[in-house]
Amino acid sequence: MTEQQLQEHLMYQVISGISDIDAPIVFKGALITKLILKENSYAEMERPTNDIDANWIGEPPTMDELTEVVR
Repeated sequence: MTEQQLQEHLMYQVISGISDIDAPIVFKGALITKLILKENSYAEMERPTNDIDANWIGEPPTMDELTEVVR
């Protein structure tokens, strides 16, 4: 596994962990697009990415609410 693949694997683990706790966030961007394409047999596309793009659902939570969700 290349360094880029290891980095992306870690980012997917972070996304998965946040999704599992039902945080009020939706993921988007190149990393998610790449996953969707791979799951639909379009693995030829290779575009490295270094970040996770996301948006809050509704109003951003307070720091206390966010801390409670993560706990």
